[in-house]
Amino acid sequence: MRPENFKFFEGLQHIKETAERQEFSALWKKIKKEIKKRGRVALVYGISTLAVGTLVNKLEDYSEDVHNDSANYVQMVEKSHRLTESEKQDLAKKLEYITSQLVPEVIGAMRDAAEVGETKADPVTMENFVDAGISDEVASETWDDNGLMLPEHTLKGNVTSVEFKEGTEEMSKHYGITGNASGKVVRDEKKIMLFHDTALNNIKDSGMEGALGLTALDIVMAHELGHMNDWLSKSGLTPQERVDFLYEVLRQYNQNSFIDSRYVEMIDNQDPRMEKTLKVSEWWAQVSEGFLTNPDSFQVTNQSEYRLAQKWLCRFDKKFVPEVGQFMRMNKLLANKHLK
Repeated sequence: MRPENFKFFEGLQHIKETAERQEFSALWKKIKKEIKKRGRVALVYGISTLAVGTLVNKLEDYSEDVHNDSANYVQMVEKSHRLTESEKQDLAKKLEYITSQLVPEVIGAMRDAAEVGETKADPVTMENFVDAGISDEVASETWDDNGLMLPEHTLKGNVTSVEFKEGTEEMSKHYGITGNASGKVVRDEKKIMLFHDTALNNIKDSGMEGALGLTALDIVMAHELGHMNDWLSKSGLTPQERVDFLYEVLRQYNQNSFIDSRYVEMIDNQDPRMEKTLKVSEWWAQVSEGFLTNPDSFQVTNQSEYRLAQKWLCRFDKKFVPEVGQFMRMNKLLANKHLK
């Protein structure tokens, strides 16, 4: 935390505003103690291992696209701003690094995303959260990219709706993992879906189990937000930034320094490049998840990944403080639970 950060002080002011929040502070300590006792990995494992994106479906749209060619991408970047010869070579090297390891369709998909540009930041619709024991209004106030709860421009412009569903959905066959998904993104519709599966079946409980269920819900949401704020889906990034983003994520992934990445390594696809494309996508979602929902520990154990999230997840909000955001979201979620 940086003392000079205004939003940090603003967050503290909100936290200390009422006696109810002081009571929540004591409750939050109990929740964190319980998570520590059970093991954070045990709590998160049943969630993260089942989170799934629709990346393969999106990439299949570009299987015959001539725009997958890196040279065409360089030309597109040049249309937005003139490149020196050195900058051209640097961009070409980054594209070569990416295409030597991932499926070439990624280039076409990034090109398409860049051509769309920045989309209108309409309000985000929250649906069916009564089935999670909270109202849609509380969900909207909890996951609000106002710079306090979440970084600015992580929802608006990237997501149109978030729906909590009672049913379940199986993992995509492309992941080679058997089980049901806890979350899913529909990229073309800019939609996030959270499923009431076994990982969240305790969410309506009025005691500690309910608190852990809501904590798990926030973790799933953070993971899916990572998908909707990547090099393909994040609104407002320039063509150059999309390449830089993926290049930096891929390089860090290849360092193999992320501690809790068991889910990523479970992914199994017959095409080695598609497998790595999926792994890198899920790895970034886990980085986003750690940054938003476990910032204190994540900053210590995964400094490089923490900085990566600071740079790209907070691309349009450099003053966001994840510790305050996590505290404020959980305060909002648990405010009316009367947990003991």
